[in-house]
Formats: sequence, structure tokens, C-alpha cells
Amino acid sequence: AATGALLWLASKPSEFSFMDSPWKYLGQLAGILGTILISLEYILATRAKIFDKIFGGLDKAYVAHHFLGGLGFSLVLFHPIFLAFNSATLLNGLNLYFIPGGIFSYNLGIFALYAYATLIFITFYVRLPYETWRKTHTLMGIPLVIAAYHILEIGSDLGRYLPLKIFVVGLVTTALASYIYRRFLYEKFSSKYEYKVERVVSYGEVLDIFMKPQGQQMQFTPGQFVFIRFHGKNISPELHPFSISSAPEDTELRISIKKLGDFTKVLADNLSSNVSATLYGPHGEFGYKSLQSKKPEVWI
Repeated sequence: AATGALLWLASKPSEFSFMDSPWKYLGQLAGILGTILISLEYILATRAKIFDKIFGGLDKAYVAHHFLGGLGFSLVLFHPIFLAFNSATLLNGLNLYFIPGGIFSYNLGIFALYAYATLIFITFYVRLPYETWRKTHTLMGIPLVIAAYHILEIGSDLGRYLPLKIFVVGLVTTALASYIYRRFLYEKFSSKYEYKVERVVSYGEVLDIFMKPQGQQMQFTPGQFVFIRFHGKNISPELHPFSISSAPEDTELRISIKKLGDFTKVLADNLSSNVSATLYGPHGEFGYKSLQSKKPEVWI
């Protein structure tokens, strides 16, 4: 974001004065910074192992992903608001930047804004079943494509200053590639392991699932988690993350699930031995950090 701000500043002429058109310049800067943060949000969603290292765990990378999405959208929202204040009258500005009209490049920005607003509202404020929420979340690529087209069509500072254009367009292109990878290629190219359920044991509200590898055994450290797809009858094929509760040297891999949501209740009712499962991962840095500690620890 800082790089984008500096490049935007460098794109201005030598006699540039922020006070000449403060609302216009705030709108431009908000649009560029919002685009950068939203692009980073898409990149973080790839589940690349490097983000485990950078953030100290994929769970923390997803916290950053969530934060960047909210902050980036806020800046994108203020982009047309500030530009509207720069218009001759506020009413004309609101009509120009929030109501589709005869300017194609502006219409692209308006459509992208409303699409993002809808999906962000669902993400933050609507409590949906996980599978329904996940399907709406996969639509996030649509406003990104529209926004990318808007950026190329609008010109402005990006068209006048090549380094800024290369930086922003390159970041948006990487975000689009990240979305395509996460949506269509992740399960083909990420690390995955085939397991078979050996037995399922229920302790009140907790379900212990014991599995054995059907081929290569997954290596993990204590405290890590995996994304799992069970291939059983009446069980949703959606990926779900669960922590590993067995020790790395155990012959069986165990996950322990608390029966809280719809999916976990379906598992409790339908999962049985010999059901196959595909595991993606492992992820997480919590256990690795503990193993490096010199102090004794008690894990519960």
C-alpha cells in the first residue's frame, strides 16, 4: 500500500499541490489503495504455505485476509464518495459516480462497487449455512474482473504514469490468477493425501475419527490442521478444516470434532468405517513454535 501511495505521488507533476483539489486527490488515492488491499486479500486466500511462515499460521493469514477485505472495500467505497464531493454539486457527483449512465468506464466502477457491497455484506453480516456462504464467496471473482476492466478503461494517473500502471495492473493480475488458482486449480496442485476411515468413536458432543493412509502418509507437527473432504453417502463433499488430535508418530491419524454445526452433525450421523477421505495440508505454525521452546509445556 505504501508503494502504491508513493508511486501515485510520483505520478503527479512537479507543481502538484494537494490543496488544489483535495477531494479529487483523496478519491484517487482511496481507489488505488483500496485496489491494492483487495488484490492482496485474493492472494492471501490461495492457502500458500509461505503465508503460514509469514503470518505464523494460516489461521492468522485468514484474519489478515478478512481485515484487508473490509479495509480495502471501505477505501473503494470512499473512492466515488470523495470524487462526488469534488463535483460542481454533490447531487451531480452522486448521479455520476453511483448511478449508471452514459460513461462506460464509470459504469464498470459502479457495477463493481455494488457487487462488492453485496458480497461483503453477506460475508460480514448475514449468517448463512457454511455451504451456502461458501458458494456466495466463490462469486468474489466477478467484481474483481469488472474492477480490473474499470482500472484499464478509466486511464487517469495509471494511464499517465507507467510505473504506477505496471504496479497496480500487475497486482490485480496476480489477484485474478490467485482467484483462478484457488477456485479451479487448488485441489489439483496442492499437497493432498488419501486416507480411509478406520473407526468413529463418539464421546458425548465430541466425535473422534481415526484414519489410515491409502498411500503416502502425511507428515505433520502437533497443533496443525487439515482441510478434509469425506467421500461418504449423505455427506457433503465440501472441504472443511479440522485440527489433528493425534501425535505425529501414531499409526492412525485422528481428528476430534465437536458436534456444533450442521456439517458436524451430519458426520456424526453418517460417517462410518471404510469411508474414504482426501486431506489437504497440513497447515499451521502453532505446534512448530512450541516444539522450538525450551520450556516444558502442558497441552490440553
